[in-house]
Amino acid sequence: MNHSEVSSFIWGTADLLRSSFKQHEYGDIILPFTVMRRLDVVLEPTKQAVLDVAAKQLPEALRDTILASCRRRLLQHEQVHHAWTAR
Repeated sequence: MNHSEVSSFIWGTADLLRSSFKQHEYGDIILPFTVMRRLDVVLEPTKQAVLDVAAKQLPEALRDTILASCRRRLLQHEQVHHAWTAR
């Protein structure tokens, strides 16, 4: 894709979002998807190896530790997001 095609694609996507979101909300939608796509591209060479490891059964204690850590991070993220949007 050349620059013009990429630009047209992005603006076309923005037009689709206009029906569902207010203009000031675009960043809340587009940025996370942009980051996720970038991570997907960067991590592609190791994706299958990670999926193979993830498919294996984790010891229960390790699984519980990982889940607890994820919960803490999610709560922290929600607190930061709430503080940021309350401004």
